[in-house]
Amino acid sequence: MNDLLESMRQSWVDPITRHAILVHTPIVIGLFAIPFVAALVFISGRKAVWYRVVLGTMLFLTAVIAWQATEAGEAASTIVETRLGSGAGIDVLESHATKGERIPLLLAATSLLVFATLAKPRGLKLCAGIAAAAAILGTAATTIVTAHEGGMLVYRFGVAKAASTTGGQLVPTANRSSGDPSKQSCLVVHDDRLPATPMPIGHLALEVVAR
Repeated sequence: MNDLLESMRQSWVDPITRHAILVHTPIVIGLFAIPFVAALVFISGRKAVWYRVVLGTMLFLTAVIAWQATEAGEAASTIVETRLGSGAGIDVLESHATKGERIPLLLAATSLLVFATLAKPRGLKLCAGIAAAAAILGTAATTIVTAHEGGMLVYRFGVAKAASTTGGQLVPTANRSSGDPSKQSCLVVHDDRLPATPMPIGHLALEVVAR
């Protein structure tokens, strides 16, 4: 149990893995929320109040998670830039980062529009519902493109290949002098038990090997 908790802790303090862990929530919610937001203009009655409150709250919490994912991505940018070197990969990384920063804002805006449908005037409620549907569609489109660019960084430009192709293991190590866990470096620890094939960042086992 202690080994599992330590493995989880090591994974969380590494910004690359933390980004991979967090980023899937806004991707899933941003896409699957489309029909629920679109249904706002057709739902009325007392039960619709709770529907709107729950939906708006869920979207707001997703926006917070998306913001944390962008923070983790920014913290990992130096490591990723080093692995990419220069060229097309850097351009994709910059585009990925720019679009990623928009997703929390789009989710938050959609959340506010969902809450706006709680207004009593029917005209305002209808307009807010249509605007919320347009906002979630824009969020989904931005999320799809951003996720595609993230996949390109991993699979086409080989962000994770530096560790995986050597049969090594990424081990995030804290900066002991500062005690700041946000200042992380990644070491490659050789382990013959690990596969020598590329694997996505989210699937890298970031744990200290107990010999």
